Amino acid sequence: MDYNNQYKYIEQYRHTVAIAVAAEIRRRRIAVATAIMLLLKKKKKTYKKKKYWVAPIFENRNEHSFFFASVPKLILEDIRFHNYFRMTATQLEEL
Repeated sequence: MDYNNQYKYIEQYRHTVAIAVAAEIRRRRIAVATAIMLLLKKKKKTYKKKKYWVAPIFENRNEHSFFFASVPKLILEDIRFHNYFRMTATQLEEL
């Protein structure tokens, strides 16, 4: 085998190896991407029911009628009364 044929053989072998390595790298990248996608799909975010703070006088409003139970409590707390009715207790009595 002369030098020219040997060089062609080596270049052909390098090309074949490079194609095989590129195919292996591509296969591994696809496998990693698939694994990541499966993990993300499997790991669904679980949502907790949101909790809201409720003033104690409003927690029991189903047990008592509004006017006879809540309004007297609101009158005692001037700020809450004003926030709820948008008027003072004396203005409500005038109505």
